[in-house]
Amino acid sequence: MSATLATFVAFMLFHPSLGVPMALGLAAAASIAAALAELLSLRVDDNFSIPLSAAAGVAVLTTLLHVAL
Repeated sequence: MSATLATFVAFMLFHPSLGVPMALGLAAAASIAAALAELLSLRVDDNFSIPLSAAAGVAVLTTLLHVAL
């Protein structure tokens, strides 16, 4: 929940033209992808794959929805 809120705030600060629903959807996609990467991570402290997974979640959703950041 906190990751979604933090990502939503970042989207609204840096990409205000997205609008609230799109920013919230992208924030949720990033948070879900990061949570899944953390859940499936074999190492305890994986500071590479978790942010990469979050970025991939946003990239996939923006590609599917044809959103330009």
